[in-house]
Amino acid sequence: MRSEWLRSRISRTGICTIAAIVIMLLMSCPVFADETASDEPAAPEESLLPAAVAESYGNLSTVSIIGNITIPTDQIRDAITLRPGMELTDEVIQQGANEIFATGYFQSVVPSLSEFLGGVRLTYRVEELPPYRGMIFEGNTIYSSSELEALVSLQKGVAINRNELDTAFQSIVDKYGDDGYIVGLGLGDPAITDDGFLSVVLEEGRVGSIYVTGFQKTKEEVIWREIKTKPGDLFNARKLQEDARRIYNLRIFEDVTIIPKIREDSTDVDVTFEVMEQKTAYFNGALSWSSAEGVGLELKLADDNFLGRAYRAHVSVELSRKGRYYELAYGAPRLGNTDFSLETSLYDTYRERESQSVPYVEKRKGGTFGLGKWLDLYTSMFGKLTIEDTRNEWTGAVPPGVTAGGRKHSISVDVVRDTRDDFFNPTSGGEISGGVEYAGGLLGGDFNFSKYHFAVSRLVSVGPTQVAGARVLVGMSSGDLPSQELFRVGGTNTMRGYSENEFSGDKMVVLNVEYRFDLADKLQGVVFVDAGNAFAKGVPMSLDGLKLSYGVGVRFTLVPGFVLRLDYGFTQGGGRLHFSMGNLF
Repeated sequence: MRSEWLRSRISRTGICTIAAIVIMLLMSCPVFADETASDEPAAPEESLLPAAVAESYGNLSTVSIIGNITIPTDQIRDAITLRPGMELTDEVIQQGANEIFATGYFQSVVPSLSEFLGGVRLTYRVEELPPYRGMIFEGNTIYSSSELEALVSLQKGVAINRNELDTAFQSIVDKYGDDGYIVGLGLGDPAITDDGFLSVVLEEGRVGSIYVTGFQKTKEEVIWREIKTKPGDLFNARKLQEDARRIYNLRIFEDVTIIPKIREDSTDVDVTFEVMEQKTAYFNGALSWSSAEGVGLELKLADDNFLGRAYRAHVSVELSRKGRYYELAYGAPRLGNTDFSLETSLYDTYRERESQSVPYVEKRKGGTFGLGKWLDLYTSMFGKLTIEDTRNEWTGAVPPGVTAGGRKHSISVDVVRDTRDDFFNPTSGGEISGGVEYAGGLLGGDFNFSKYHFAVSRLVSVGPTQVAGARVLVGMSSGDLPSQELFRVGGTNTMRGYSENEFSGDKMVVLNVEYRFDLADKLQGVVFVDAGNAFAKGVPMSLDGLKLSYGVGVRFTLVPGFVLRLDYGFTQGGGRLHFSMGNLF
């Protein structure tokens, strides 16, 4: 989502009319005059300025300053680089005038010449800017007048310094810009009030018209409902970025760009949200193989922008020699006119499992109903109700730790904070999530337990084409977990190199480390190390109990937002190929 450039654009723009203010305030530039009237008593020496400008006026004897009131003469002299004995020419005289004018305190500097001690006295008559008493602000609504005047470093009672005034005005513009606003500055009429205060008029930028472009499949109202900024609001880049993030959080756009255009006749800004749709209807597949189960196939047909309204719908199928899984799911980013999102699903699964080498069949049917809400632009909360019926069947000996099954009634709450720069192919940022599931008690059902899980991932760009990242998964529980609720580790999305769900227990930990690097356009290489395990009840979690795998892989970006993942993991027992869609984290 390209919005960082907007901050710099706004701060650079600023619409600050400082140049105009200075022109109005100063009223004139340093003037070189070869004939000048003076209010001082006539000097005894005869004036050396001829009627026509001469190339040289002789050597400099001394420099005099007259007309200054609040600025000490020595301070003015220190700004001049002219020294006794120098040959006086028009250029040298103008140089001294410019140096005095550059101090910022004066609105005119006029030189004159006269004889003095066998040489030439150079006298500069200066006219100070009005003494500074304070500022009166008009038009400011975001910051108080006292907050703005605190940015001004002018010394009261001393002539206004236009250099410091420029700095103060730029500080005001920067303060607005740092907080995402824009402002125009101008002087009042009159610029100096009757009681000597400097009158400053501010025009705070506002939003003019708002446009949305770039959408094709998506219904326009889907985008507009995420835009909280309205025409006439104070222009604020941060709030516009929040609007862009809300649009991006729909996860149906590859990019959202904010394009501001300042109107020529005012500080109003027209804003365009330019979206770039990504392909949201997709097929997701994963292929695995093991000597125990043979080829395993996972298929998912989905559309994350169903009917162009950002509805999410998918059908999932998982097939292998020892199991099958079917799921139908639907979700909506808004439930009616509320800020809540909706997720529902129905599923049916059949799985041949073993417990201490004793086989059994696990059959699960159920459904979920969930509501989510964004707490801020990066943090969301999701609550879910699950009703499920599980039946475990076997012949012969009872599998250790396996019951006949029963009904599960549970509620779960998850909180996720996602600061990744891209949901689908991230290169920086991270994700932190945690949640709890509670079953039984007042909810009824046949099982009473609680499960807790925590995950954190982080990605860092270590070069223009390289990314390093790591992820940690932790699962814990309390109560008696039925066999179908055990944590399972192994396979495509946890520990590559092992078969799917090879390890199970009432607690688990997984660590994944990846180093990704570009091989060619839309082709990325990966080196990874995975460690983890699931631990049975009564077995403590320990480093000694962790399983280890490592391997290499490639990532193909088929189209923006769709990454094909192919990994080969090595373990002590051999190797395994994993095929899936999307990055692991």
